[in-house]
Amino acid sequence: MMKYIWGLVSVVGTVLISSLLLLLGSPVHSFAVWVFPLGAFILGLLSSLGYFIYLRKKRKWQVGDLVFVSFTSLLTFISIFFIHFQATFISDHGFINYFGDGTHISDPSVVLMAGQQVDFFSFMNNLYTDRNFQHLIPVDQVLIVPALWVEVAGYVAGALAIPFLLSANVYKCKSCTPGYYSTTKLFDVLPEEYEKERAILHHLYQSNSSELSSYLIEKQMTTDLRHSTNKVTIYNIACHTCSTRHLAARHYTTEKDAPPLKVESEQI
Repeated sequence: MMKYIWGLVSVVGTVLISSLLLLLGSPVHSFAVWVFPLGAFILGLLSSLGYFIYLRKKRKWQVGDLVFVSFTSLLTFISIFFIHFQATFISDHGFINYFGDGTHISDPSVVLMAGQQVDFFSFMNNLYTDRNFQHLIPVDQVLIVPALWVEVAGYVAGALAIPFLLSANVYKCKSCTPGYYSTTKLFDVLPEEYEKERAILHHLYQSNSSELSSYLIEKQMTTDLRHSTNKVTIYNIACHTCSTRHLAARHYTTEKDAPPLKVESEQI
């Protein structure tokens, strides 16, 4: 249940951010770079961010999660467009503004060149593609607005990109199917000291010693190998699904700037 709450909070937050920018005169959801709907993509990212941040602490995402965020991205799109519609006014000079200056676009007195009145659906379907609507928009706004279906695709693509971005450096749990490891750095050691420190950590973890916390703090405060070109970084990795825990290490040398994470098979 909490993942859905986090997901809806992200949707509401995204709609509020977009609405605030709209009232400031910047309809960010309609911004595009060439034909890429950058504004819609960013808002799609934000709309699913909370859902996957919460889920990341629990388990790896599944197909059902992608379906859910696709739906919430469409909900975000419709909500933002509806607020855009409600905030749109036509000034006496025939230009759109979002400050309440002039007549609301849905007013019966606002009639397009083709004699068509504007409701929400015609606004959403035709505002950026129909020439009867474009004469109401300043030229600089017309140039940065993509087609409606491209904007919708931008929302969905942004929402679906988040789980892949968040799981880029996540390691699959070796003990269970849905789980994955969260990684916590403990401290750095010189390569020749690694086996000794590994044995001490195994003893402290397996004995549930109260000295573990103070030992980690002491090592972190007294060991400074940030600029060393030959060091081993020790990590504690844990699966939130099956609660297994391992030590892992990266050996940094001058030849490898980002060496692979070596996970021990033995649990701690």
